[in-house]
Amino acid sequence: MRLIHTIAVLGGDARQRYLSELLSSAQFSVRTFGVPGLPDSAPSALEAASQADAVCLPTPAIASGAVTGLPDLTPAQLLSALPPDTVVFGGGLGTFRSLLQRTDTPYYDMLQNPALALANASVTAEGAILLALQAMPITLQDADVLLTGFGRIGKSLAGKLRALGARVTLTSRSSKNFPTIEQLSCTPDETGVYHLGLSQYDAVFNTVPAPVFSPNAPRYKLKFGVVPNVGFSRCIGSRGALFSPATFPSGVFIASEVTPSCKPTAGRASRLIRLDSDAASPMQSVSACGSAGSLSSHQTRISP
Repeated sequence: MRLIHTIAVLGGDARQRYLSELLSSAQFSVRTFGVPGLPDSAPSALEAASQADAVCLPTPAIASGAVTGLPDLTPAQLLSALPPDTVVFGGGLGTFRSLLQRTDTPYYDMLQNPALALANASVTAEGAILLALQAMPITLQDADVLLTGFGRIGKSLAGKLRALGARVTLTSRSSKNFPTIEQLSCTPDETGVYHLGLSQYDAVFNTVPAPVFSPNAPRYKLKFGVVPNVGFSRCIGSRGALFSPATFPSGVFIASEVTPSCKPTAGRASRLIRLDSDAASPMQSVSACGSAGSLSSHQTRISP
């Protein structure tokens, strides 16, 4: 492995800018391209990478088959421009990892670091709470909250929600975790089954990277009405609402400003927010038609 002196920082968000500044202050030679808030120091990302001893990609590193923030740069194109022994750093390298392994390219996936993964879980949980507070017309104190998933983010979010005074039902696929959930002062339930029902919750936070609200259920009896199944789980009403589309596996879905649409029990979300821990792809607009009428929404994604 070569000594690292020149580092290319590519794409991403404000975190990449902070990283560039930290590396520069540590006397590394930093070349940037597509980093928000910083000028490009090379005509292209490929040229910046071709002169680097290391490349720092964002977290997540890849979105929709391209480097995050650089939609025209695929992992294969980036790899073809790297000098021998150039080290690739990034968070959540995903399928890019197998390509790096096949070409014997040295790499470091930062989210595989347990300490960083725990810290990232805490930040992600804090962001989820921020979105909830912005979207809900009621406080989290004394709110009934369903939190699906007993991983790092689920555990961190459960503690923060309890500290804010929410009544938290925390789900796990294994009942073996129920005693631990009770020790966290939360009510246990089974992910995907929901023995306690769904009608009592003011908000739902999903941290499971898989569909956990079955689109095959004929109806979900939710707090603000009964909505016929159209492939979505929907909670509608004036106090606040929940969206948890079965096609979107993970995140916090909170709809607000719900207005009638077609039928009294149908709703339209003028604001739909998702926080995704994996952030594997950009959010897409959602529409669905069924006996409940039409659904339209605007979406915003915040990546940890």
